[in-house]
Amino acid sequence: MPPTGNFHQVLAQTAFSNIDGQWVAATVTVQNTDSGSINMTLKKLDGTTLISYSGTKDNWRDNATINRPKWGIYQKIYSGMPEAKVQIALIQITK
Repeated sequence: MPPTGNFHQVLAQTAFSNIDGQWVAATVTVQNTDSGSINMTLKKLDGTTLISYSGTKDNWRDNATINRPKWGIYQKIYSGMPEAKVQIALIQITK
């Protein structure tokens, strides 16, 4: 059975002006289980923390046998918003 309802939830956020034109280091660790966890940080290269979140979440769909995560950079489009350019370096996904 396909999932229903809204699965989007903002866990942490920072103003765009905090990251505009800057390199940042992002770390996200997810445990995909019914009683899983999400830990994430976003830091400037000088070590200043912009976002920090740690919490438990149900990260597994009922009756699922596999997980197919989607890895990418997504942005919400606002009316009149200029085009954003994102550069990514040193991405690592591990199990």
